[in-house]
Amino acid sequence: MINTDELIEKLFKNNANQEYIVLNVEGRNQSGNKKYKIRFLETGYERVVEKVEIERGKIKDKLAKSVFGIGILGNIKMVDYKREYSVWSGMLERCYNPPSDSYKSYGAKGVKVCKRWHYFTNFIEDIKLIDGYDEQLFQKGKIFLDKDIKQLNKQVGDRVYSPETCTFVSYDVNFKYANFNHRKNKFFALSPNGEVTEEFGIREFAKTNGLIKQGIISCLKGRASIHKGWKFSYRKEDLLNEIA
Repeated sequence: MINTDELIEKLFKNNANQEYIVLNVEGRNQSGNKKYKIRFLETGYERVVEKVEIERGKIKDKLAKSVFGIGILGNIKMVDYKREYSVWSGMLERCYNPPSDSYKSYGAKGVKVCKRWHYFTNFIEDIKLIDGYDEQLFQKGKIFLDKDIKQLNKQVGDRVYSPETCTFVSYDVNFKYANFNHRKNKFFALSPNGEVTEEFGIREFAKTNGLIKQGIISCLKGRASIHKGWKFSYRKEDLLNEIA
C-alpha cells in the first residue's frame, strides 16, 4: 500500500539546523493524531514524533555532538540525571570550550576526556564504578571528580578523564591537587625575615629566590613545614598565625 501522507519522505530542519527525513507513519496518539518516525541524516538517530513537534523545530538529535562540540547526550531522560550532567558537562567545558575560564588550565594544556566519556550514557553507566563514589555524597555535591591523584606520574597535559584515571574525593582534597597542578594559581610565602607575600607561579618564585620547586610544593601539600627557612600556604591566614 502506498503511503500518501504529505510528510512522508520530506526533509525538515530543527532549530539547530540539523536535517532529518520523515520515514513513515508510526501509529497515533491518544487523541488520534498521527505519529511519525524520523531519521536525522548526519547521525542516523531515529525517534517517533508528532506533527506539532516538527512544526516547532524543537526535535533534538541526541546523537549529535551538541555539548561543547564533542559531547553526545544519547537517548536518555535528562531530568533523571541533573547532578550527573552537571559533572559531565563541566568536565567537557574545561577541556573543550576555549571561552571557559577554566579552559586555560585544562584544554589549553592538553587535558582530554576519553572517547568513551564523550557519550553521556557511558558516563552514567561508569560513574558508580569510579573509586570513591558514594551516592548520597555525590547527589549532595560533597564529592568531586578528580583526574590528578592517579596520574601524578604524568605531565598535566598528558592527563585524561577516564574510568581508570579518575576518583571521587572531598572538596579539600580536590582543591589541594587542583592548586598543586595549576602552577599559576595564587599562594602565599612567609620569608625567613617574617614577611608574608602573595605570589603567582611556583617555578618562577623558586628561581628568583634560590629555592627548589619541589620543596615549595611539599610545603603547599603539607608534606613539609619549611623549606630553606621559608614557609608556604594557599591560605594567607595560616602564615599570619605563624608570626602572630
